[in-house]
Amino acid sequence: MATFKTIVRYKRADGFYQVYIRVLHRSKSGYIKTDKFVTDKQASSFAELCSLIILSIHILRKMDRKVYGLNWQFNKNIFHHVCRISIWSMFNPFIGVASWFAFFVAIEHLGELELAATNVIRSISTLFLLLSIHWQQQPAHW
Repeated sequence: MATFKTIVRYKRADGFYQVYIRVLHRSKSGYIKTDKFVTDKQASSFAELCSLIILSIHILRKMDRKVYGLNWQFNKNIFHHVCRISIWSMFNPFIGVASWFAFFVAIEHLGELELAATNVIRSISTLFLLLSIHWQQQPAHW
């Protein structure tokens, strides 16, 4: 499977970098030159988002998607199978979060003191939530 990444390679004399698309397929890399140029300031997180958009447009318009196995196919049976399995793993956390959300919304409408109390309780429960997530991700030591 091919992987794509937008990169800049060389700084020109005027301070601009030309944007390239690096294609890595079967341990071989190639570079596709684009007509886009960026400055030092533009090479940031926002530039990553822009490069994703440019890459998507370039792939849709100019590349042979069949060569790299980028054929988009929608298989209704697989989609329904994945939904049937994943709905239950999403339902349990949704009920847990939705019940707390409904509780806090109901309490917040009672008054200013109750609103302050719910903010404190929400902060404490968030702390315990983060700790429990951390403990779940730790490997078991037997």
